Amino acid sequence: MKKQHVQFCDGCGKVRDDLGAEKQHPRWVELRAFQMTYGFQPDDLLLAHTYCPGCQECVQAGTQSSDPGRASR
Repeated sequence: MKKQHVQFCDGCGKVRDDLGAEKQHPRWVELRAFQMTYGFQPDDLLLAHTYCPGCQECVQAGTQSSDPGRASR
């Protein structure tokens, strides 16, 4: 089978489904469900590591600090 590039969230482990009917509004789904839906084997997927919108918010919130001196420590 042809290799498929897929965005993989390093936070929650979901993948972005750009193949489904909602191409203009892709959704993040469980990796196993994505494989089963489209018939991919693990070796068929080329994972691009990123964060889904929910995990990206958590990452950004974790890097912000209410302590102005923290960044210089």
